[in-house]
Amino acid sequence: RRGYPPVGSKVAFHNPIFGEMRNFTLHEVVAGNINVWAGPKSTPANVEVALKAAHIYANTYDISELRPVPESSSWMDHECKVFGSMPFMYTCSNRINMLLLECGFENAFVMSWDYLRNFPGPATNESIANHDIVFYMCNDILEADPNPYAAANTFAHELAHVIQGGFGHTFGTMTEGGATWLEGALLRLPPRPMVYAWGFRDWNEINAAHFYANTKELHARKFYQIHAMFLTYLMQEELLGTAFTSALQTYATFNNDDQPWGRSAYDYFLGRMGKSEPTSFHPVQLDTNSVDYPFADALVNYRVAIAAACIKEGARRPTQAEYLLPAHVRGRPYWDCSSYPTFWSAEFGASVVNASRKMHYGGAAVYRLAMPQGATISVAPDADPEVRTKVLAAGDEHGTSAEVHELRPGESVVLGGYAREVFVVQVNVDPKGEVISEAEVDPLWRHTTVDGERAWMMAGAQEGEEYLPDVVQGLLTPVLRVPAYGTASVDFQAWWDLEAESVDGSKVCSGCYAKGYDGLQVRIHSYEDGVDASELDAAKIQVVRPEGGYGSGPGGEAAIHAFFDGGIYGADEVCSNFEGWTGKSSSTSTVAKNVSLDAFAGKQIRIEFLFV
Repeated sequence: RRGYPPVGSKVAFHNPIFGEMRNFTLHEVVAGNINVWAGPKSTPANVEVALKAAHIYANTYDISELRPVPESSSWMDHECKVFGSMPFMYTCSNRINMLLLECGFENAFVMSWDYLRNFPGPATNESIANHDIVFYMCNDILEADPNPYAAANTFAHELAHVIQGGFGHTFGTMTEGGATWLEGALLRLPPRPMVYAWGFRDWNEINAAHFYANTKELHARKFYQIHAMFLTYLMQEELLGTAFTSALQTYATFNNDDQPWGRSAYDYFLGRMGKSEPTSFHPVQLDTNSVDYPFADALVNYRVAIAAACIKEGARRPTQAEYLLPAHVRGRPYWDCSSYPTFWSAEFGASVVNASRKMHYGGAAVYRLAMPQGATISVAPDADPEVRTKVLAAGDEHGTSAEVHELRPGESVVLGGYAREVFVVQVNVDPKGEVISEAEVDPLWRHTTVDGERAWMMAGAQEGEEYLPDVVQGLLTPVLRVPAYGTASVDFQAWWDLEAESVDGSKVCSGCYAKGYDGLQVRIHSYEDGVDASELDAAKIQVVRPEGGYGSGPGGEAAIHAFFDGGIYGADEVCSNFEGWTGKSSSTSTVAKNVSLDAFAGKQIRIEFLFV
């Protein structure tokens, strides 16, 4: 078991912001499980707020309002019971470390690599202090908002990511949506409001945005809140329930090739709505032809439930759970109800014709008809068949119950009763919305000119931008035949500017000390005579080292984390397979590089420049 020094002691942790080891002082062990450490630039005020946040999270004050349910004693207790257990099996400890550090920006974060450094093995007596569950709390955020309850809520959010990371890798929309769900509904706190962080101009644009859009430029990263409320909707016992909803967002794998993504996770769990817990796993086959798939049903009904919250009187809302938000938020509209395009029926013969909006996959459009009587709602025969429409009619003052009708192209419904509020909800559920063809993938590599010569460049979507995150892509030459006699080599000019080199004592796998995270290496795909070289899987792939090598850290560290984390090589590979260029090349101009091909004499080969 990992040991910790007494309060007041200093321990060297790697500061990921500045890429160096710095001393942190242990100020207190809260509730026996939370070590609160302060860096050299942390002020007494920073420490005071952080300590209060840790006590709030653990509820050492024994405040009833900090117990999400009677069966849980604190936010910490409830998070571990419902969201999942902390991955202590990888740290050989039972403590969480809160590090207060200088960042230069207002944020807080965790890194799964901290506790997965020896994955699938645990920490050892050679592990550095960061090989543990570490929560990095920037001094800057504590100074910008010194409310300890806000800091405690951030703590809970980031520890949700720790729990998720212990179950494997999944896609960012799910991880952020899940952690935002935890910080709100799962802790029985108000949901993170849509207006929180990075304001936006138009509620209807956000509503119609791609369900997975996750940039500030596209829709102010509102996927945090939209997905959190989607999980809040699903947690109703009549739908998925809390346990299945929690499993949905933690369902993951450490094999990157098999990461559950989007519908592959949603359809699996939503397809079991109303059923018992499965005893064996059977993967689902995604239906890419019909708009009637489990995720589509949930997306449409979720948007109806959001609109139903705009009906002020509970008795006039639908009674089915699939069209309602959970009871504790049912009467508190999450969406700005006044933002929906509204059409008034005060004039005799008033009508709305061809109301429509451009919607991306999973996006919605909601139209409000204010108090019509005897309204007829129809969908044109030539309407987009990949957009599903449901009509929500509130109950009226004379006892007519709320109604929900689905309309397909060419269908209509006449709403009886007296004057009543009506919402028309449309959602783009394109069954091929998550299918990407090779032609739709933006290439990571493109032609450019360097020093007057035609060259290939690996960069972001536009020149001057950073390269794309989480990308594994190689530049592969046509098939070449290496001469059977004499010497052969490939000569090229290279220049790179990747994520900064980071030598922190971590290992990529057993015995392979790391020098950085992202990298680029040269590989040879070789083919035996008689093998069809057009079949990429038929190649034997070998990492080759250029003359002079790929460079190393001060202690000979040479491995790149991404070659392991990206699933390129397994834990049983030799250390040389994890080598590559990282950081920034020393020269401002290109550097001549040479790779010998003598080991492949007489063979058919392809040369690959692999970036991860």
